[in-house]
Amino acid sequence: MIQHKIDEYQDAYCKAWDAQNKIDAKINKMVLTPSQLPSSQYNTEAGKQHGKMGGLKNKQTDQKLTGKAKIINNMMLHGMTRKAISSMMGESPDYIKKIESRFGLPRDV
Repeated sequence: MIQHKIDEYQDAYCKAWDAQNKIDAKINKMVLTPSQLPSSQYNTEAGKQHGKMGGLKNKQTDQKLTGKAKIINNMMLHGMTRKAISSMMGESPDYIKKIESRFGLPRDV
């Protein structure tokens, strides 16, 4: 489909969605209207810009790696799974997952 048609339909859908949310908010006080949402959750420009890529752009972490994070990163770079890393380090797989998401692992050092 041509991009300007896609943009046109997205705008029409957004307006219809806003109108329905206002109707729903009158009936059910638990429904949030667009004006009550935090701006980061209702940023249509960012959605249009990053929609082709699957949503909002992920923020790359520049956080310095701790000792355990360096070890986990090195193991991931060598192709090890979370389960294998957790058994070698004596930690739970959830802990490894938390470190992975906090530091954006695996990453080149």
